Amino acid sequence: MSCALALHSCSPALGLALLDGGQSRSIAHPLGRQLANGLFEAVEELLPAARWPQLQWLAVATGPGGFTGTRLTVVLARTLAQHHPARMEHVAVDDQFGESGTPAQLMEKYGLNAQAITEASERVLQVRG
Repeated sequence: MSCALALHSCSPALGLALLDGGQSRSIAHPLGRQLANGLFEAVEELLPAARWPQLQWLAVATGPGGFTGTRLTVVLARTLAQHHPARMEHVAVDDQFGESGTPAQLMEKYGLNAQAITEASERVLQVRG
């Protein structure tokens, strides 16, 4: 069975979403500066490594956000896409003037929360499926 995985680390919380057999699941891990130590474990919690060859599509958030955290998930997504030939999409915030608010409010406004990334992933899969 094929599946799609979305990764987001543009904030202190790692966001992951999986579309698998028409069902979507998402999780958030508040890893902060421990992202490098917990990234693989968090991904494997949602999608075990034995299933990575079933990936058909990956989405990765590319910003704005912290440079190191964002790059970690981009590198992981690129590696998975190259090793298990899968399509990959970069998801980013459209050019807009900055606004203020809580992190949760801003992530919702700019479509960077788990729900918005899951919905964007599902739209792309329907178009490209």
